[in-house]
Amino acid sequence: MGDQAGPKILIIDRETAQAEALRRELTHAGFQAIVAFDAASGLKVAALEKPDAVIMDLTLPKQTGIDALKRLVASGALDGRPVLVLSNLNQEEDIREAREIGAAGYLIKSDTKITDIPRLVADLLRPKKAQAKL
Repeated sequence: MGDQAGPKILIIDRETAQAEALRRELTHAGFQAIVAFDAASGLKVAALEKPDAVIMDLTLPKQTGIDALKRLVASGALDGRPVLVLSNLNQEEDIREAREIGAAGYLIKSDTKITDIPRLVADLLRPKKAQAKL
């Protein structure tokens, strides 16, 4: 996992205010949080920083979030580490596809309190049998 500052979490979200609020919340909870505002930057950061988990939106500039998720998983940069999708796309097809690609969890932004995210991320980082379903 991450070093003394806690597990490293990569946030990929085009919405600056949302990403910064999430970064603050995670940092306050003891995580290291890194932000990327598009898929290309997120993929580069994931390869360089080897985060313990990724939180990503599916609405990204220049590339769909589904395509970005496919590339992220295929790149091997995460080496099986969890990806939590946090998006306002709430169609069953989006959720099913993200999970099939490898998302460990899928949350709808409008239904999720930002203050709950650190606890949910901590849950994702626990051993599999201790995890709650997201």
